[in-house]
Amino acid sequence: MKKLKEMFAKLKSNRYFQIGAIGLAGVLLVSLLTFVPKVEQVEADAENTNTTTDVMTVDEVKDVALKDANVTDATMEDVQLDYDDGVQVYDVDFTSDGIEYDYEINAQTGEIIKRETKVVATTNTTTTDTTSYTITKDKAKTIAMNNAGVTSVSNYTIKEDTEDGVKVYEIEFTSGNYEYDYTIRISDGKILDVDKEAVKTTNKTTSSTTTSITKDKAKTIAMNNAGVTSVSNYTIKEDTEDGVKVYEIEFTSGNYEYDYTIRISDGKILDVDKEAVKTTNKTTSSTTTSITKDKAKSIAMNNANVTSVSNYTIKEDTEDGVKVYEIEFTSGNYEYDYTIRMSDGKILDVDKDYVGTVTISAATAKAKAFAHAGVSESQATKVEVELDKGVYEVSFKYNGYEYEYEINGSNGSIINYEKELD
Repeated sequence: MKKLKEMFAKLKSNRYFQIGAIGLAGVLLVSLLTFVPKVEQVEADAENTNTTTDVMTVDEVKDVALKDANVTDATMEDVQLDYDDGVQVYDVDFTSDGIEYDYEINAQTGEIIKRETKVVATTNTTTTDTTSYTITKDKAKTIAMNNAGVTSVSNYTIKEDTEDGVKVYEIEFTSGNYEYDYTIRISDGKILDVDKEAVKTTNKTTSSTTTSITKDKAKTIAMNNAGVTSVSNYTIKEDTEDGVKVYEIEFTSGNYEYDYTIRISDGKILDVDKEAVKTTNKTTSSTTTSITKDKAKSIAMNNANVTSVSNYTIKEDTEDGVKVYEIEFTSGNYEYDYTIRMSDGKILDVDKDYVGTVTISAATAKAKAFAHAGVSESQATKVEVELDKGVYEVSFKYNGYEYEYEINGSNGSIINYEKELD
């Protein structure tokens, strides 16, 4: 024993022995540090393994995906339990009616985290085309009407189409004051898109091919409203105001002149004007006019101090119950407008506007506009010609279009023109 103690004392004083002891201690320390994380990892794995007892079953998660896709007949490609950012999820892949679905669903709550769809290979779509549709056109119509909450429709149309590789029905109809557009998947009747838009019933009425009331009926409506039984100077014409077809009616009864605007579709009075007229003027107009049109022209030209005129027009009119001549003409670089009283030739109003150098007549400007539009004057309606600062403004209507021209008054060239739906 004494010898063993002496030998151990010599080893302790030996330098190589000391180095070996230090090395052995280091190896033991590293082994210990490596072992601790492995223990922690094992514990974590054990915790994760324990949570799997709370997840949904495969059948339950498949049911969630199929219900969301509105699919009853599907081919399941894959169902896998996985982790996403520490959360257990199911990856569910299946195919139905030419569409491939990819779902990621929370394994514990059933919440859908992600859904993707795409059209599969063309061979599947070809197979779909050769088989019968899942729903008929009548069934699609029923689905749309039920969704809209209506029992009767008009202007109904339905057509087949393809959107993103999916066969659909495009349905349009009107009910009440609304127009509906539906996109319905042919495979299962699912509504993919719906649009509801208010429409004006007045426009629908206007577009009808027949006139709702006759001219005689409109005349009766106007006379009843005016409370008269006989009229004179009666005129009626069809017109359009703000897209609505109307009758424009004028007549005289007693000491009043009446103007009516009546909607053709239903006979509603849109506007009425009643104006007193002087019986003395009526008497004068029924016999002879105090001055002739030639006399009125002479009065205007003398007042304007001109000897020759162009673009001359004269027409009879009534202003504030007084019969007048409305006279327009051009002379030199000016355009003149005169209002002259018929009874005595008194000038009631005069207007003189500078129009620049004008060498062509209004008739010539009008003819150039008609020639350019390819329309004869006999075909046109609402023809108007005005001269403004050396430019003729010609407007007329033909075959549902309104034409407007600006024509140079000095050389007859077309400066600008427009053609638009009336």
